Amino acid sequence: MLFALNQVQNCNLELMEEIPDAFFNSIETSADYGFHMFPAWFKTERGAQTNGLYGEGLNLFNLIKASGREADIVKWYTDYKNIDQHSRDTTTTVNYLTAISQELHDAAKTFFSSLYKAFDSFWFTEYANIDVRKYIRDFKKTNDVYFCPICGVETIPHGSREARSALDHWFCKAKYPFLGVYLNNLIPMGAGCNNPPRKGEKELIYTDNSRSKRQEFYYPFVYDGEVEVILKCLREPTNIEDDCGEWVFQFKGVNAEHQALIDRWSSFFEISARWIEEVLELYVLSWTNEVVNVIRESQLEIDNESSYRKAIEFLQSTKKELHTSPFNRVQWHFLEFMLTTASVGLFEAYRSIVKENLIFE
Repeated sequence: MLFALNQVQNCNLELMEEIPDAFFNSIETSADYGFHMFPAWFKTERGAQTNGLYGEGLNLFNLIKASGREADIVKWYTDYKNIDQHSRDTTTTVNYLTAISQELHDAAKTFFSSLYKAFDSFWFTEYANIDVRKYIRDFKKTNDVYFCPICGVETIPHGSREARSALDHWFCKAKYPFLGVYLNNLIPMGAGCNNPPRKGEKELIYTDNSRSKRQEFYYPFVYDGEVEVILKCLREPTNIEDDCGEWVFQFKGVNAEHQALIDRWSSFFEISARWIEEVLELYVLSWTNEVVNVIRESQLEIDNESSYRKAIEFLQSTKKELHTSPFNRVQWHFLEFMLTTASVGLFEAYRSIVKENLIFE
């Protein structure tokens, strides 16, 4: 995939950010906790409830005050939002609440987790006039992408109340709770990218979860640069049942720095392997059926090699761009291989299969 994503403008989902913004903007000057630390609409829409989210805010307030590090914590909250800078500049400082206390980290995690869950709450969706399902639909339209924008081989669910789980935290909320409802940290993606063994709670800007070394990492909302996709055949398929051959997708950037980002993206999300295992191998087993349909509908003569090639070329021309139908792009590369690189033996073997299917019909 790897193309620039655009945030949905004026989507109202960002109204949730006003709650922690107000909280941290007032914590240094507030001696006592109260609704004055929240946006005015919070009490109006949610009611004067002092349990749940409000109570979790009180616990976080008390622990911050007890730490005596209010100014530091407010700065950390502000700095955390520079996701693009942290991703591209390894000299930036990333502070963790666990450096003060695990209790403080856990309290922040609880508070922001409740805010994240509140995206689906009646009081917020009524006030903001939006829900996560609508946001994800608008995100797809804005970016003209209808599959996971990270890997391109998964759908992004938006048709149920589980849609919120598809709005994933780029910097995981378990380690970066302050980014729990920050919209630039929320990216719709498929479960295969989001869940372990891929992203999960793994670090992006460190080489491992022990945070031993900083690294540059791709960030979808500021990405730029074209990527050349190359399919290499390590071993051609044979006539053995279900033998799909051996393949590898390579992704080539515009320069060394760009290539490093691409390599980390591909390795981290296991892109080449997933394109092959989830798309290419299935297509290798069935693509001749599509050729049969093209020849039959176009009334081409299969005994003529040029007609067979013409059928493959026509089929390839029907494959769309990666961001709208990534399955088709993977298939396009296989058809390109058949037209330009495949051995004569493999090319003719598939032609025999097509002829047999036409005769059988």
